[in-house]
Amino acid sequence: GEIMETAEEWFSRAACLSADESNMLTEYDLHREPLPLVPNNEERTLILRKLNQELTCSICLCVINTCSVVRHCLHRFCHECITKYLRVGKKECPTCRGTCANQRHLRPDPRFDELVQVLYPDLEAHEEEQEKMIEEINNSIDVAYQRQVQEMMARQQEELDKQVKLEKELMVQDPYQVPIARSVGRPAKRGPGRP
Repeated sequence: GEIMETAEEWFSRAACLSADESNMLTEYDLHREPLPLVPNNEERTLILRKLNQELTCSICLCVINTCSVVRHCLHRFCHECITKYLRVGKKECPTCRGTCANQRHLRPDPRFDELVQVLYPDLEAHEEEQEKMIEEINNSIDVAYQRQVQEMMARQQEELDKQVKLEKELMVQDPYQVPIARSVGRPAKRGPGRP
């Protein structure tokens, strides 16, 4: 599907959506400064990481599914996530901690849902791909960590072997010398009444 649409198509869809009472404009929407229009022939480039940050639910950390917007702060979440959060958790926006006592402070955002549908036509496949990538990264980190631990243990063993060898050489040179005891942990406390 084509992402770009003409202004007439957009206004006709907006008129249909505004006929539904659940999509009424808030006081903020009515009085805010309009954003400048982008000419039809101009293209803008977005950084994918920034776009994904805007499309991610801060509760479940997945792409927003069935968007709900907190009315006073306009933060977006998955409908299921935010309703469960309000029911079980605190009565506030999870992002800014603004008041959001119940579901009456939420509104659906069908335009955002359409945008997600255009960008991710097969959302489940995208999420599975993301999970595979995360699993591969975690596995590679685990392998690297295990290799690092093994190398560190090998170096410690080498140092211990060197120290034991040095002590044996000193014992051969002077058999009456007492070997230095290696203690583990804290030194014993000494003071009045203690040996």
